[in-house]
Amino acid sequence: MNILRTRLFKPVVANRYIARPKLIQMMENGRNKPVQKVIAPAGYGKSIFVSQWLDETNSPHCWIAIEEDCNDLLTLLQYLIEALSVLDPKGFLGLSHLGNTLELPENTELSVPILNVLQGIKEEIIFVLDDYHKIDNQQVHDFFSELLNHFPEQHRFILISRYDPPLDLRRLIAYAKVHEIRMADLKFTEEEIRALSEAQTGKKLSPDSATVIFNQTEGWVIPIRLWLKELASNEDSETLELAKNQVQGTKVLGDLIEGVFASLDSSVRNYLMMASLFPRFNLALLRGVHDTIHPEGDQSFDEIEIRIRELLDRSLFIMALDDDNNWYRFHQLVKVFLKTRCKKKYSGETLSKSIGYGCSFLAAENSIFEAIQLSLEYRDFSRAIDLLNRERYSLFDNQRFDQFRRLLNLFPGEVIETEPSLLLVRAVLFDLTKKHDQMSEDLERARHLLPPLSSASEEAKRLWGEYYSSSSFRLFQNRKIDEVIQYSQKAMELLHSNSSYLHDHAMAFYIFALNASGKSDQAKAFLDSYRKTLRTTDPSYHMNYFALAAMFAFMRGKQEDIIENAQKARSLAVNHRNQGILLIANYYCSIALYQRNELDKGLEYLNEAIESSYVTRPSWIIECFYLKCLYHLARSEDTRFDHCFKKMIAFQKQFHSRSYEHLQSLLKTELMLRMGDASLAWNSWHDGPKKNTSYTHHYYQSQLTEVKLLMADHPYQDLNRAGDLLESFEVFAAEVNNLILLFQANALKIVWYSLKNETERALEHLRSLLSRTKAESIIRVYTDCGSPMQALLSKVSDTSPKDPYVQEILHSFNLKAGTRKGGGKGEEPLKKNRASVITQKEIQILQYISEGYQNKEIAEKLYYSLGTVKTYIYNLYQKIGVKNRGQAIAYFHALEEKSAATFK
Repeated sequence: MNILRTRLFKPVVANRYIARPKLIQMMENGRNKPVQKVIAPAGYGKSIFVSQWLDETNSPHCWIAIEEDCNDLLTLLQYLIEALSVLDPKGFLGLSHLGNTLELPENTELSVPILNVLQGIKEEIIFVLDDYHKIDNQQVHDFFSELLNHFPEQHRFILISRYDPPLDLRRLIAYAKVHEIRMADLKFTEEEIRALSEAQTGKKLSPDSATVIFNQTEGWVIPIRLWLKELASNEDSETLELAKNQVQGTKVLGDLIEGVFASLDSSVRNYLMMASLFPRFNLALLRGVHDTIHPEGDQSFDEIEIRIRELLDRSLFIMALDDDNNWYRFHQLVKVFLKTRCKKKYSGETLSKSIGYGCSFLAAENSIFEAIQLSLEYRDFSRAIDLLNRERYSLFDNQRFDQFRRLLNLFPGEVIETEPSLLLVRAVLFDLTKKHDQMSEDLERARHLLPPLSSASEEAKRLWGEYYSSSSFRLFQNRKIDEVIQYSQKAMELLHSNSSYLHDHAMAFYIFALNASGKSDQAKAFLDSYRKTLRTTDPSYHMNYFALAAMFAFMRGKQEDIIENAQKARSLAVNHRNQGILLIANYYCSIALYQRNELDKGLEYLNEAIESSYVTRPSWIIECFYLKCLYHLARSEDTRFDHCFKKMIAFQKQFHSRSYEHLQSLLKTELMLRMGDASLAWNSWHDGPKKNTSYTHHYYQSQLTEVKLLMADHPYQDLNRAGDLLESFEVFAAEVNNLILLFQANALKIVWYSLKNETERALEHLRSLLSRTKAESIIRVYTDCGSPMQALLSKVSDTSPKDPYVQEILHSFNLKAGTRKGGGKGEEPLKKNRASVITQKEIQILQYISEGYQNKEIAEKLYYSLGTVKTYIYNLYQKIGVKNRGQAIAYFHALEEKSAATFK
């Protein structure tokens, strides 16, 4: 999170500011109202007054100084969450994911987590948003309308603005829950002007002089302070003399600023004008500007710095941004005044040098956003592009695509369209949100703008590497495998040692392409040799390697390798806080565990992936939601399926895209098929979009659901069409050499033979498939095919009764034969004669339990995996209606007694 922490401090109230007890009392009068508005034009002392009041209250508070970048709701959310976290790091830890997103959810979904956390805090917290008038984004206004309308009454929210913000607070106003302080309240009275003069200048004003100042300024504190400054420096004049020229307030302000600056040393005046060029400044920045303007060293900055420091200590128009007085900013009106004069005084070359240094200085202070914003303000596009490119590979390797998006949004569209480095970044962002048409367009534009590779500079060669890396996906999607190999090889060569993310992205598609070319051994050898070269201490390379190895293992159907590599990637990602790799690792762990029917552990990984809310990779979150729905279907948990399904739909709506809508009809179809309602399944499928946006190396493929639907028992059954689809999908799975997809297609082909009454052929293919999947303990490929597969497996079991693998698969159908569990109220178990369906293997497991063996020991005795034994026991408990080992043992003893009585 790129937070400028100086914006989280309230203005420091110096001793020269006078107490204003009436205003303090007004604030106290609104203590029982959750929303407070302090509204007045610039220069009425709004921020200083609220800061004074906070100094007198004992309540904890957080302060956010709004700048133009806060028009981006995501940026403002990051500041809000950071400000809250300063008060209570642990209490607000659960909100951190809200600021790490690519696309934002609805306002209700954003505000509810924040409100829930605040509701649980009993001690009053005061929130202050300063300069809210800088917000002109309706999305931000809508969010705060939602937040404030439900704001906990034990806390207080203060909005400081030059004018009324367009917030919908009608309900709060109707119930007298909004307190306001306006310009009329903030005006300095004549008595306060006299008190201020004595505090600020040590000079007592006469009542007549105070009246003149009040009338001229209408109580506006900034020109009052400047006027008092001028009076203090002119012993021969009196305020009545100034009153002879009745002028507008703005001109008074300009004249007074001019007068104050005329009294300053010329060198100090010059550097304060230079300081006005920057969003914030400190003495180190001004010294650097001095050295840039005077490289020969013919002038010393030391004496100038002393005079500037004295001015900062007693300034009337410069505000400290932190308690240590390291950073400062001008009042906005003064800044405009100074900047105008600065541009008139200095040449374009001098200004360019100063701004260039300031940009570099801010970038070195980890304020890349401010640095680029400053460059763009002065239309120095090349410098802005250069600043972004300095951070380019660091952002890629840390997968900070959210930061990329915010930085890219600073640039005018016409600049992006003509700059290949920006187009390549935008193409990657389009890829992450699966906007592949826009991605292709940006890649083509970038290719035409890049110089020929043969004559390209080193920087341009790296950009060519990015182009080849990003283009590999498009080519793979279009099955241009040979070109994928060529492009990814070029990308790896050009990007080596520059970016782990982009390099390994190219390497991924190189391996996928080799595998799809039937060269899986060559792909594995390449991956193994790459690992041996990973001597770098940069964890990004190692994380990417293990994540890639898990993907490759999935394509090869190696479940143990998937879990091993994904868990290694997961461990590194947790240690180094890489949410992108963590998401991918959790996803592949859950895929392997789903295949093995180890559903409890797989759900843990999926929940962690989804709850991370790392929506910078929204397509992966969608995949996790889909897989979690399949988990609930496998466990016959209808209520939980419904809840997960609704959350997935809500998540999809964040992106305002129809690209994932096919998943809704897909899941509804699967649900209806598994519940045995083929007609509703057909309707769901027929009415929904069919576009499949999944990568070929992910788990689900909607074509297979369509095949299951066409083979189901309903009036629209079409076995010929199902056979054609299966044939084409088998060819596709073979082309990409993805064994999991091939296994899924083969399993459905077996069911297809059975439905065509070619039973012997179906059994022959089933035995062949079992021999291929046995080593990896793959279960769900079979159970997801439903009762036709169960019947065929029973026939195989009759001929091979001692094959534990076949028995294990058959047992996995038991949940479907029994209760559909909802996990909620109103869903009673279906009561059947449970004992009659207990198998011999389950009786054996019951016996081991009664003899005191633990799950791991039972697994060793039966040569099963621990997950398989847990699944057996879980299903068994459901069938016999027990909840724990003690009840299971009692049931077994009763079964033994019944068997003995029957024998007698």
